[in-house]
This record gives sequence, structure tokens and C-alpha cells, in this order.
Amino acid sequence: MREEQRSLFDYSPRFSGAYYEPQRDEARLTKQKKHIHTVLQSGRWLTVQEIHDAILQRFNKDYPLISISAQVRNLRKKPHFFNIPIREREGTNRLYEYRLKTS
Repeated sequence: MREEQRSLFDYSPRFSGAYYEPQRDEARLTKQKKHIHTVLQSGRWLTVQEIHDAILQRFNKDYPLISISAQVRNLRKKPHFFNIPIREREGTNRLYEYRLKTS
């Protein structure tokens, strides 16, 4: 039996890195991850630029593209394991799209 997909916030945020400081970074990174997850819930295939533009329009936040890309990767890993497939956009050279697969 397949385990149901869990909410992003069923887990405490787990961030790490040489320059990560919880008091400075945890709230900001958690909000960033929540915004990305919310945009991906549309179920549409989106590039990192399109995710950025949707966040800017919806939440008025201008996250760096590299941060969005890193957070999408993080959402695919433990502890979240969100089903976010990747595909190359047709007719492009290595332009990738992502979406949150709900079923």
C-alpha cells in the first residue's frame, strides 16, 4: 500500500550547511519552501523561472533562481519525498520543468 503524500509542514524544517544559522535562516527558508510548494500545487509543468515569476506575482517575493532550484531539490529528498518529476521542455536544450504530482 502506498503511503499518502504528507504535508510540507508535517515535518520540522531541516536545513543545514556550512553557513546555515538557524536563528537567521530557518524562518526565511521555511517561508521560501512554503511559497515554492504552494506554486507547484497547481500541477502544471513549470520552469524555475516560471516558479519565480508565480511567487513574485502571488507573494511579492523575489527569490534568487538558484535558491528556488535548490529548494525544489530539497522537496524531493528526505524528509519530504514529494513526487516532483523533472522533464526537459520540448524543443529546448536542457531547460527543465517541474511539477508536484498529486496522484
